[in-house]
Amino acid sequence: MLSGIASFELNGETCTVKAGEGIHIQPGTKHRIMNKGNAPLEFILSSQPSTSNDRINCE
Repeated sequence: MLSGIASFELNGETCTVKAGEGIHIQPGTKHRIMNKGNAPLEFILSSQPSTSNDRINCE
């Protein structure tokens, strides 16, 4: 996480990731990222294996 504070939901449990921290999510883990704060999130994402055709955007 470069800036902001993100909330990640992983298989129904929530964890917080702050600027300067990171998170590793195992392939196949149901997850989502949420911004519950006032500041924008800025982060770097790296995915392996490819994320082609495996994402659903939530409104």
